[in-house]
Amino acid sequence: MQYQAIVLAAGDSNRSKLAYNKVLYKIDGTTIIYKAATNFLLDKRCNKVFLVCKETEIDIFKEIFAHESKISYVIGGKTRQSSVNNALKLVDCENVLIHDGARPNYSKKLLDELVDKLSV
Repeated sequence: MQYQAIVLAAGDSNRSKLAYNKVLYKIDGTTIIYKAATNFLLDKRCNKVFLVCKETEIDIFKEIFAHESKISYVIGGKTRQSSVNNALKLVDCENVLIHDGARPNYSKKLLDELVDKLSV
C-alpha cells in the first residue's frame, strides 16, 4: 500500500515562547522536524513527503533534509487548513497521511497500524 505524507511545519510557534519555529528545536542533537519525518522517510511504502513550511524558512529545511530524496517542499498558508490544502493539491497518490511536524514521538508501530487501515 503506497501513500504520501504531508508534514506541517509552517506554524508560528506562539505558545512555545521560542524566538524561532519550534520544529527547529533540537532534542539529542536532532531537530524536532527531522524526528517527526523520520518514520515516513524510512518507510518504503511512503513514496513522497510534502514538507509544508514558511517561505522564509525553506532554506533551513532544505539544509536539514539535504540528503533526503523523498522530500518536496510546499509553502504554507495563513491557516493550518490552507497549508494542508496547498500540499493536497500536489498529492498524486490515492492515500495520504497528514502529520503535525511538532509531534515527533509517534512510533513505527503506530504508523504501520495506520497504513494497514488504509487498505480496509
